[in-house]
Amino acid sequence: MANEFCNINNFLKINAIPESLPNFGAACDGDADRNMILGRRFFVTPSDSVAILVAHSESVFGAPGKLLGVARSMPTSGSLDKVAAKLGIKNVYETPTGWKFFGNLMDAGKINICGEESFGTGSNHIREKVGTNNDKIHLDQWNSNNMI
Repeated sequence: MANEFCNINNFLKINAIPESLPNFGAACDGDADRNMILGRRFFVTPSDSVAILVAHSESVFGAPGKLLGVARSMPTSGSLDKVAAKLGIKNVYETPTGWKFFGNLMDAGKINICGEESFGTGSNHIREKVGTNNDKIHLDQWNSNNMI
Protein backbone atom coordinates (compact mmCIF):
# COMPACT_ATOMS: atom_id res chain seq x y z
CA MET A 1 0.00 0.00 0.00
CA ALA A 2 2.76 2.48 0.88
CA ASN A 3 4.67 1.68 -2.31
CA GLU A 4 1.51 2.18 -4.38
CA PHE A 5 0.89 5.54 -2.66
CA CYS A 6 4.46 6.64 -3.34
CA ASN A 7 4.28 5.54 -6.97
CA ILE A 8 1.01 7.35 -7.60
CA ASN A 9 2.51 10.55 -6.26
CA ASN A 10 5.93 10.03 -7.91
CA PHE A 11 7.64 10.19 -4.48
CA LEU A 12 10.23 7.58 -5.37
CA LYS A 13 11.50 9.37 -8.48
CA ILE A 14 14.13 11.62 -6.92
CA ASN A 15 14.34 14.06 -9.84
CA ALA A 16 10.54 14.31 -10.13
CA ILE A 17 9.86 15.42 -6.57
CA PRO A 18 8.18 18.81 -6.61
CA GLU A 19 9.36 21.35 -4.05
CA SER A 20 5.73 21.92 -3.07
CA LEU A 21 5.63 18.60 -1.22
CA PRO A 22 6.12 18.77 2.54
CA ASN A 23 9.46 17.81 4.03
CA PHE A 24 7.84 15.44 6.49
CA GLY A 25 4.67 13.38 6.36
CA ALA A 26 3.14 11.25 9.08
CA ALA A 27 0.00 9.16 9.03
CA CYS A 28 -1.70 6.54 11.11
CA ASP A 29 -4.68 4.32 10.48
CA GLY A 30 -8.15 4.81 11.93
CA ASP A 31 -7.58 3.02 15.21
CA ALA A 32 -4.03 4.39 15.60
CA ASP A 33 -2.16 1.12 15.89
CA ARG A 34 -0.11 1.69 12.72
CA ASN A 35 1.90 4.68 11.59
CA MET A 36 3.88 5.65 8.49
CA ILE A 37 6.63 8.24 8.13
CA LEU A 38 7.82 9.62 4.80
CA GLY A 39 9.06 12.86 3.40
CA ARG A 40 10.15 14.57 0.25
CA ARG A 41 13.28 12.44 -0.07
CA PHE A 42 12.94 9.63 2.46
CA PHE A 43 10.74 6.79 3.55
CA VAL A 44 10.99 5.07 6.94
CA THR A 45 10.42 1.33 6.73
CA PRO A 46 8.45 -0.36 9.51
CA SER A 47 11.64 -2.08 10.67
CA ASP A 48 13.52 1.20 10.92
CA SER A 49 10.58 3.03 12.48
CA VAL A 50 10.59 0.92 15.63
CA ALA A 51 14.42 1.07 15.76
CA ILE A 52 14.28 4.89 15.60
CA LEU A 53 11.73 4.97 18.43
CA VAL A 54 13.99 2.79 20.57
CA ALA A 55 17.07 4.87 19.70
CA HIS A 56 15.20 7.91 21.03
CA SER A 57 13.43 6.10 23.85
CA GLU A 58 14.68 8.62 26.40
CA SER A 59 12.32 11.18 24.88
CA VAL A 60 9.51 8.61 25.01
CA PHE A 61 9.99 7.44 28.58
CA GLY A 62 11.65 10.53 30.05
CA ALA A 63 14.84 8.96 31.35
CA PRO A 64 17.54 6.58 30.14
CA GLY A 65 17.32 2.94 31.16
CA LYS A 66 13.52 2.78 31.35
CA LEU A 67 13.16 0.14 28.64
CA LEU A 68 12.38 -3.32 29.92
CA GLY A 69 12.97 -4.79 26.48
CA VAL A 70 11.94 -4.62 22.82
CA ALA A 71 10.38 -6.98 20.32
CA ARG A 72 9.89 -7.28 16.58
CA SER A 73 8.10 -9.74 14.37
CA MET A 74 10.08 -12.24 12.31
CA PRO A 75 9.55 -10.61 8.87
CA THR A 76 11.21 -7.36 9.98
CA SER A 77 14.89 -6.53 9.59
CA GLY A 78 17.46 -6.70 12.36
CA SER A 79 17.80 -2.91 12.71
CA LEU A 80 16.01 -3.03 16.08
CA ASP A 81 18.44 -5.70 17.28
CA LYS A 82 21.43 -3.49 16.39
CA VAL A 83 20.01 -0.43 18.14
CA ALA A 84 19.14 -2.51 21.22
CA ALA A 85 22.66 -3.97 21.34
CA LYS A 86 24.21 -0.50 21.09
CA LEU A 87 21.98 0.75 23.92
CA GLY A 88 22.69 -2.33 26.06
CA ILE A 89 19.09 -3.55 26.05
CA LYS A 90 19.26 -7.19 27.09
CA ASN A 91 15.68 -8.29 26.41
CA VAL A 92 15.30 -8.41 22.63
CA TYR A 93 12.64 -10.69 21.22
CA GLU A 94 11.77 -11.90 17.73
CA THR A 95 8.18 -13.14 17.59
CA PRO A 96 5.86 -14.67 15.03
CA THR A 97 3.55 -12.13 13.39
CA GLY A 98 0.60 -11.23 15.59
CA TRP A 99 -0.07 -8.75 18.33
CA LYS A 100 -0.90 -11.51 20.79
CA PHE A 101 2.82 -12.34 20.98
CA PHE A 102 3.73 -8.72 21.77
CA GLY A 103 0.86 -8.53 24.25
CA ASN A 104 2.11 -11.60 26.09
CA LEU A 105 5.58 -10.05 26.41
CA MET A 106 4.08 -6.78 27.67
CA ASP A 107 1.85 -8.62 30.15
CA ALA A 108 4.91 -10.47 31.45
CA GLY A 109 6.75 -7.14 31.94
CA LYS A 110 9.45 -8.05 29.43
CA ILE A 111 9.08 -5.27 26.82
CA ASN A 112 8.03 -1.63 26.46
CA ILE A 113 8.27 -1.13 22.69
CA CYS A 114 7.51 -3.44 19.78
CA GLY A 115 6.98 -3.29 16.04
CA GLU A 116 5.97 -5.43 13.11
CA GLU A 117 6.17 -5.50 9.33
CA SER A 118 2.91 -3.76 8.48
CA PHE A 119 3.67 -0.43 10.18
CA GLY A 120 2.36 -1.53 13.56
CA THR A 121 4.19 -0.20 16.58
CA GLY A 122 3.23 -0.62 20.17
CA SER A 123 4.16 0.30 23.67
CA ASN A 124 2.87 -0.70 27.05
CA HIS A 125 1.85 2.85 27.96
CA ILE A 126 -1.00 2.88 25.38
CA ARG A 127 -1.42 -0.69 24.21
CA GLU A 128 -1.65 -1.03 20.42
CA LYS A 129 -2.84 2.57 19.99
CA VAL A 130 0.39 4.53 19.78
CA GLY A 131 0.36 5.51 16.09
CA THR A 132 -0.27 9.21 16.65
CA ASN A 133 2.19 9.32 19.54
CA ASN A 134 4.84 7.61 17.40
CA ASP A 135 4.24 10.09 14.58
CA LYS A 136 4.86 12.92 17.05
CA ILE A 137 8.02 11.28 18.40
CA HIS A 138 9.37 10.87 14.86
CA LEU A 139 8.52 14.49 14.03
CA ASP A 140 10.23 15.70 17.22
CA GLN A 141 13.36 13.67 16.48
CA TRP A 142 13.61 14.67 12.83
CA ASN A 143 13.00 18.32 13.75
CA SER A 144 15.43 18.42 16.69
CA ASN A 145 18.13 16.94 14.47
CA ASN A 146 17.44 19.53 11.72
CA MET A 147 16.50 16.78 9.27
CA ILE A 148 13.31 18.47 8.06
